[in-house]
Amino acid sequence: MVSRAFFSNEHSYYFFSAILFNVIITVTTTVVPLTATTNFPIKLTSSNFPVWKCQVHSPLVGLGLDAYVDGAVQTPDQFLDTAKTQPNPCYTICVVESVGEGVRDLKAGDKVVAVFNGECGSCKYCESSKTNLCEKFRVDPGRSVMVGDGKCRFSTKDDKPIYHFLNTSTFSQYTVINSACVAKIDPIAPLKNMTLLSCGVSSGVGAVWNTADVQAGETVAVFGMGAVGLAVVEGARVRGASKIIAVDINSDKRIKGEAIGITHFINPKEIDKPVHQEIREMTGGGVNYSFECAGNVDVLREAFLSTIDGWGLTVMLGIHPSPRMLPFHPMELFDGRRIVASVFGDFKGKSQLPNLVKRCMEGVVKLDEFITHEMPFANINEAFQLLVDGKSLRCLLHL
Repeated sequence: MVSRAFFSNEHSYYFFSAILFNVIITVTTTVVPLTATTNFPIKLTSSNFPVWKCQVHSPLVGLGLDAYVDGAVQTPDQFLDTAKTQPNPCYTICVVESVGEGVRDLKAGDKVVAVFNGECGSCKYCESSKTNLCEKFRVDPGRSVMVGDGKCRFSTKDDKPIYHFLNTSTFSQYTVINSACVAKIDPIAPLKNMTLLSCGVSSGVGAVWNTADVQAGETVAVFGMGAVGLAVVEGARVRGASKIIAVDINSDKRIKGEAIGITHFINPKEIDKPVHQEIREMTGGGVNYSFECAGNVDVLREAFLSTIDGWGLTVMLGIHPSPRMLPFHPMELFDGRRIVASVFGDFKGKSQLPNLVKRCMEGVVKLDEFITHEMPFANINEAFQLLVDGKSLRCLLHL
C-alpha cells in the first residue's frame, strides 16, 4: 500500500477500508475504542469491501491528502475468498504524526515503511543473524489484535471490532502500528516508489540476495511473473546472473520480464515437454537456483526438478493454500538439491530495510517498472479487477 501516514493527537474522522481489518503503528499502553459514524459498501467481484468513516484516537498513523495506496495486492481477495490466491499484505509507506509512550526511535514527521514481519530487537531470533523471525511479531495470519495488549484499535458504530491484519492492516487513512513493525527511512525517499518495499519487491529481491545469495554468472529460473517474481528477476539482474529464465502461463508477461532483465521465457502451454526438462536442456543439467512465486505445489515440484544435482537450491516464495502435502519423495533430496522458504526476503525489516531503500535511491534496484497503474482510491474495485485479470503488477490508489 503506498500511503502517506500520520499519527494524530486529536480525535478526528477518517475513512477506513474494513476489508483489511484495519490497522497499524504505535506503542501505547492506552486502549481507546474507535467509533464508526457511517458506512457504505464498495462492490469487488465476489467480495464486498465496506468502508467506514471512523473516529481515530491518538496515537495513530494516517495518510496525507497527497497519499498513495497500493491497492492492487491480493491479500484481501484471498482472505475473503477462501484463500484461493497468493496473499501479499497491502503495502504502505507512512509519515509519522505522533507516537505513543515508550517510543524513542520515532518522531513526528519521520518517513517509515510498515512491515508485516516485525523486529522487536531483543528476542533470540532478532539477536541471531540466521533468521529474520521475531518471537513477538512473527507472521501470524490468525492474530487479529495488537501484540501488546491483545485488543483492537478500531470498531464499528455498534462497537464491533475491526480487526488488525498481519501487524500492519493498511487499507486505512489513519492507523495504529507497533513501532517494531516499521522501518524509518531516508527523509528524502520518494513515497510513491518506496511503498513497494513494504512487501513484494523486498521479498523477491531479498530471496535472491539473502536466502539464495546468488553470485555473478550463476543461473536462475523464476516460476511466476507477478510482482514478486519480477522482483526476483530484478535481484538476479543486480547480482549478475548469467541466465534468468522466466516461467509463466501468460505470455504477455514476457515483455515486462524482458524490460526488467529476463534472458529466456517459457510458457508451459507452448512446449511439448515438462518445464523442468526444458530448463535442464537449456542449462546443461539445471539452474543453480529456482524461485517458486506462484503458490502452487505442482509448480513447486517443477521448480525443484529444474535445479542442478549436487547444489541446486529451490526457494519457495508463493503461499500454498491447498491442503495437499509437498509432492516429493525423500530420496529425491539425496542428490544434493535443497528446498527452503523465504519470508520477506530474509530481511530484518526494521534494521535492514533502510539500506535497501538507500540502494533503490541510488538506482541499484529499479522500482518504476513495478507500478503499472495509478488511479483515485474511489476506483479500488477497478484496481482489484486489473489484478484478478492479470493486467496489473502494482496499482497506486491516490487518496
